[in-house]
Amino acid sequence: MMLVDPTTGIAHAVEGIGQIENYAWSPDASRLAFTALHESPFEWQVGWIDIPKGTAHIIGTDESVYTEYDGLAWAPDGRRFGIVWDRPAGGSEILACREKLETARGSARGRIPGSTAWC
Repeated sequence: MMLVDPTTGIAHAVEGIGQIENYAWSPDASRLAFTALHESPFEWQVGWIDIPKGTAHIIGTDESVYTEYDGLAWAPDGRRFGIVWDRPAGGSEILACREKLETARGSARGRIPGSTAWC
């Protein structure tokens, strides 16, 4: 992903994320929540980009090829975002994301709950 400064036209690459599949802008447009597909090694990434700083923050990964993510949306206050996680075993769950992923069962840091590992 490239960020372009609208005043100078200078482009800056955002490193460390795969191909963005879903995204949502925060209410103040300072952050971009995303799901991305990283191919080598294969993993889904959930995170956000700090637009002014040009840095990516990966808050969760999932190595399942059968997982799908939909419905990214920021809370009106811009402090967290939600995402629908379609689990490989069936069913869906809403994940609330801030600096970590949170579900009704608890919270995970690093790996998405129900995927190959918890951190």
